[in-house]
Formats: sequence, C-alpha cells, structure tokens
Amino acid sequence: MARFLQLLERLSPDVYIGEKSSTRVLASALPQHIIQNLDPENNYGIWVQALSLSREGPKSVMLIGRPTNNDLSSDALVGITAASLFVFILVLSGVVFILR
Repeated sequence: MARFLQLLERLSPDVYIGEKSSTRVLASALPQHIIQNLDPENNYGIWVQALSLSREGPKSVMLIGRPTNNDLSSDALVGITAASLFVFILVLSGVVFILR
C-alpha cells in the first residue's frame, strides 16, 4: 500500500492551474514526507490517497497552503555565533572577577 500525494498551484478558490506532480510514499516508511523545491510565492494544494495493487482508496480533503522556509541564512548563523561568543566571554569574565 502507498500514499499518493498530488500538488496543484492554486489560482482561486475554485480554479487550480499549474504543473501537477505526484509522489508515492511507501506505507512502511515514516508517516512524514517533505516536499522539496516549492516556490514560497505560490499556494499549493495537497491530498492523500491510499493505493493498493487492486484498487484505489478515497482521496482526502485537499489542504491548501503556502510553503515556509525554516532554514537559517548564513548571516543569521554568524549573528547567533557572535552573540554566543559574547555571552561566553561575559560569563567567563564574571567568573574570573568573582574568583579574584
């Protein structure tokens, strides 16, 4: 049995256009699947359908949404590293001050 994912670019509430693509995910795999390379400016619809060798199950209700990017940029990583280093030096200076 496999899960079937369908992506559609949404134009309006009743009209769907754009390139359709599908992905098969084996049922024995993790129940989570990450879809790569989506444009954050577009809305996408996704539905899930169970398939077997003999028949197809019903399609789920289509969920519409916009992809989010949770990756940190290199500038953000540099800022976090610099702030962590500053706090470490500040704490180390406080410990040295207390011990003297």
